[in-house]
Amino acid sequence: MPLRFGVIYHSRWGNCERIARAIAGGLAESGNEVIVTDTGAIGGLGLRLDCLLLGSPTRKGRASKQVRRFVKRHVTGALEGTGFVSFGTGLDTELAGSKPQSADEIHMLLVQRNLKPLAPPFKAAVTGWQGPLEAGEMERAFQFGRDVGLLAPLRTGRTRGDGLKRAV
Repeated sequence: MPLRFGVIYHSRWGNCERIARAIAGGLAESGNEVIVTDTGAIGGLGLRLDCLLLGSPTRKGRASKQVRRFVKRHVTGALEGTGFVSFGTGLDTELAGSKPQSADEIHMLLVQRNLKPLAPPFKAAVTGWQGPLEAGEMERAFQFGRDVGLLAPLRTGRTRGDGLKRAV
């Protein structure tokens, strides 16, 4: 039985959504069940997940308020110990300068909620405030999803489909 991943994102200009869907494609190719949705559409879905992937565009070095609100409302004690990966988009010039990004803040917020990081934050570059994504970022996101999908069972200690937790 495959692991069940939830790829949840907020996207203002569509770039973070494209990255979320590319990561989800890689997760699915590695034999996992994947649900992809926007933070605004999550309410009341009652998803059961083995792993959570959460992403946001970067605004002034932070995650969007929609993602911060999602964490506050939906990442509860029921998810404690669940594996996670954070991702985000940010200006290529800021990524090169190692400035804080949304993916870093999301990572920190989820660690504070006692979720278990499965990989370092994934950061995709955009060439302007509204995008587009830098060349090659979609392929890199797909490969990242594939790698996470293959490594997650080893890092979570779960066999596929074992120990589903209530999520959001």
